[in-house]
Amino acid sequence: MSQVMVGAVWIWGLASIPEQTPVPLARLGRVVFWFLVIAHVLEIVAYYEVIREAPGSLSANIARTFLWGSLYLREIGAIA
Repeated sequence: MSQVMVGAVWIWGLASIPEQTPVPLARLGRVVFWFLVIAHVLEIVAYYEVIREAPGSLSANIARTFLWGSLYLREIGAIA
């Protein structure tokens, strides 16, 4: 359920990027989008060694961390 919510927030944020968008609360959506981008990049930097050692390819693990953040980091055991 939480992955669905995170996915919905990403979609809302992406849909809010164009200036002339009909998305409700577009300004807030743009702020949330950039907050997600910055927060997930910081997570990748902070947990890079754990992400690198996780099963699968490094690029796939980075993409999963970028999209799902702490949800994925919990899955691979980086955080409790």
